[in-house]
Amino acid sequence: CRLVKSPQDRRSVRLVIKKACDYAAKHYMEEISLTQIAAYVGLSVSHFSALFKQHTNESFVHYLNRIRIDKAKELLLEPDLKIYQVAELVGFDTIPYFNRVFKTITGLSPNEYRKEMGL
Repeated sequence: CRLVKSPQDRRSVRLVIKKACDYAAKHYMEEISLTQIAAYVGLSVSHFSALFKQHTNESFVHYLNRIRIDKAKELLLEPDLKIYQVAELVGFDTIPYFNRVFKTITGLSPNEYRKEMGL
């Protein structure tokens, strides 16, 4: 998690954000809802979302998708894995959504990424 320093930073807020980031890093392959992560850190969904965005400059969903795509990029280097398998392994339910998020974050489709990596 990249925390943005602000004057109103409190240790407890930083710990909540870190706890959410750590959870995402360990459970990225599972379905994680905002409701679930907010409950995990002990805040309402709206309060958690606002704090996360304020202290990291991105939404929790975008952060989680970035983690998933980083892992997908590693897995796409394995030629034996099909793209739909990579999508499932990193926590995406549908191929179209995986492809859209992958392209939004990397600028390439998963197939284009593989070609660029020489696979």
